Amino acid sequence: MTTTTNEPLYTAGTIVQRTSAGTQSVSLYADQLSKRRIFLSGTVTDEMASLFAIQVTELNDLSDEPIHVFLDSVGGSVDAGMVMYDIIRTSPAPVIMYCTGKAYSMGALLLAAGQHGRYLLPHARMMIHQPLVERGLGGNLTSVQEMAASLQDCAAMINEVFADVTGKSVSRIEEDTARDNYFTAREAVAYGLADQIMSYGEMFAASGCL
Repeated sequence: MTTTTNEPLYTAGTIVQRTSAGTQSVSLYADQLSKRRIFLSGTVTDEMASLFAIQVTELNDLSDEPIHVFLDSVGGSVDAGMVMYDIIRTSPAPVIMYCTGKAYSMGALLLAAGQHGRYLLPHARMMIHQPLVERGLGGNLTSVQEMAASLQDCAAMINEVFADVTGKSVSRIEEDTARDNYFTAREAVAYGLADQIMSYGEMFAASGCL
């Protein structure tokens, strides 16, 4: 006699669900999204921001239950990051942020944006610094001056955002972002970039997994 089970089998990037009706392959990311979990990994890009907007919009359409975002990022585009920051801060459904590795540069800002909870693994790290030039400087003197002025405006905006999410003064943020400034998980909590250190199990229990 042959029996069937609905326990999933895991293959590269997918879950294979076996039922009495047969098998069905589901993307791991789609499976996690159905559980209101989003995973952000790698460089912050326009593509990441666009997909994040779609995912958060879909989850808001379904429910106002919390959305759990697991982040491991070295940072990236300021423009893309600020789109994601605005979504995190203004989503009707609360967005809870978890750092599962590193949150550098714009990644640090995204983690710090989580006003409904910002959590770190014990050995996670964060880093803040001034925004970098995203493309090579070139052109005539006027063009270079305009790009420099734009970069200064961008730095001022980022400093104000970090001041808002950490409770630090803008002048303190300016001082602390003058160089690459790294934080252990404990230091990040003390600085105001995160709220609490959690184990991996505690993170998934908080996100409804356990």
